[in-house]
Amino acid sequence: MSPSAAEPGFLITAAVYAQALPAVAYSISRGRTASASFATLGGLVTVLSAFIGVEVGRLFGNNLIVGYIAIPITAGAYILALAEWQVTYLEKLMVRIGVGLFVAIYTILVRFLENVTHFGQYSHTLYAFVLLVIALWTLGRRALAPTSEGLAIETDWFWIAFGLAIYGAATAASAAIGNILLARERVDLFMQAWNVRGALVILAFISISWGVFRGPARGMTEVPA
Repeated sequence: MSPSAAEPGFLITAAVYAQALPAVAYSISRGRTASASFATLGGLVTVLSAFIGVEVGRLFGNNLIVGYIAIPITAGAYILALAEWQVTYLEKLMVRIGVGLFVAIYTILVRFLENVTHFGQYSHTLYAFVLLVIALWTLGRRALAPTSEGLAIETDWFWIAFGLAIYGAATAASAAIGNILLARERVDLFMQAWNVRGALVILAFISISWGVFRGPARGMTEVPA
């Protein structure tokens, strides 16, 4: 039995719909920003792809290709959200250029190394690793930047970047473990690992949603480029 044929548990399903929470937060927030818009878009693309995936799976028996198509869009949205919080203009430019670089490498990996009817071995790991690294860089760099924001936990960038870091870490770990388990045909353990990931993803998007809702810290000043 393949992962796509296995019945998803509650946490796996809830983790998908939890990615719509930033959209709810965005709709009632009074401090909407470009970063919040990109973070919200990324979650909505994932939810939409889940709905499309159900229909594709019903028609063709395998829906993993939907995820392969959605990842470049979600990755681009999340990376652009983080780009808005880079300390200098050069850093912001490099992160934005990184979107194109990621999409190019991702496309090459999918085209030549992946089987789109199976769980991604290289492309999914790349996605998670890139997101984790940029999120951690943003957290560390921004925390040390000279601003008048006050405590980091009072800012939107902290909660959104923190949530994306959790999401990236959970996805990276589950991708690595999942590939090992699938190679050993332990779909039962694979689903358990994905349930753990599901719990972490829910936590991640609660954090992201809080950041989207609260908006920028009051009295925030831009860091000189």
